[in-house]
Amino acid sequence: MPPVPKPEKKKKQPRKESSPRKLQIKRMDNKFAVLTKLRANLTCQKTGNYYPLLDSGKIQPGLECSHFITRKRFNTRWSYENCYCINTGSHFFFDQHKQEYEKWLIEARGFNQDQIDFLKYKSVQHFSSYLELIEIWIDQELEKVLPNFQKLNYSFLKPIYDKIEGV
Repeated sequence: MPPVPKPEKKKKQPRKESSPRKLQIKRMDNKFAVLTKLRANLTCQKTGNYYPLLDSGKIQPGLECSHFITRKRFNTRWSYENCYCINTGSHFFFDQHKQEYEKWLIEARGFNQDQIDFLKYKSVQHFSSYLELIEIWIDQELEKVLPNFQKLNYSFLKPIYDKIEGV
């Protein structure tokens, strides 16, 4: 019996380069995630557990920026009312149980049903793409909290640190 020939491997398609808009959104997401964690003082807002900085200056794994309304809704993607600093387990649970997330917002975060309804309404409105202005706002918010976290070490924060030191 002759040997069975191996099937030919499919050639991988070269990966498309990301558009400048996608790169900007990714950069803004990274900055906003760090901002959310720093505003919560590196503490899970659900459990109260503290996640100190690692020796490398990075934030410990296990602390995440959670969005009540999905990130695909740009009107609420970078909104403080929509984003919370919670641990990975709570984040996974809330992603699977949106009603529990809503209940937590009401009981622990002091939201009322009107605020939640408004957040949902705001998320589905037309989004005017002013990404540059939103990114400037995120940078300004980071400038306020970064002096308290001098050991934080992320390359995308370097221009903000340079601006703070230059002032």
